[in-house]
Amino acid sequence: MAQRKVASLLKAGAAVTVVSTVLSPRLRRYSEARKICYINSRYKQKFLKGVFLVIAATDDVEINSRIFFDAEKKGILINCVDAPAQSNFIVPAVCENKGLIFSVSTSGKAPGFARKIKQDLKEGPVADYSLRLEIIHRVRRKIKHSYSLREKKKIISRLSELSYEQLLSDPEVKKFLT
Repeated sequence: MAQRKVASLLKAGAAVTVVSTVLSPRLRRYSEARKICYINSRYKQKFLKGVFLVIAATDDVEINSRIFFDAEKKGILINCVDAPAQSNFIVPAVCENKGLIFSVSTSGKAPGFARKIKQDLKEGPVADYSLRLEIIHRVRRKIKHSYSLREKKKIISRLSELSYEQLLSDPEVKKFLT
């Protein structure tokens, strides 16, 4: 769980510090590559100094609760995984595919189910939407300076209604992409 959260934060450009007495092999590689700061220790309140956001992902409910209360007192954003009541923000499951980003949230009710929905979307509609997005994006770039705002909206709106196969065979699309 922690390594998924760390990977997501790193992808977003965050400076990440991991406090733990053990690291997974992946987190160890991040530490050795200096992608994260690793503090080999049990949690202490002092580690919250100067922190903007905390994700408590230990397998110890009591430690997660302590982290939550300490962070709350300091006005720090805190997410305790699998404990929405001890979180002041939630982290949606994010699905990204070729420029298309979906986020799925169950409002903390069932994070595992959100991951399942994300996977279903990624394997189905998101892949189709991503292909369609790429074609529409290419058309939009071509018409950007040649058409009025009203005409561009009309063209993009029409193309947005077409399936991937229809986009590929549409004469107007072919005209813009040749």
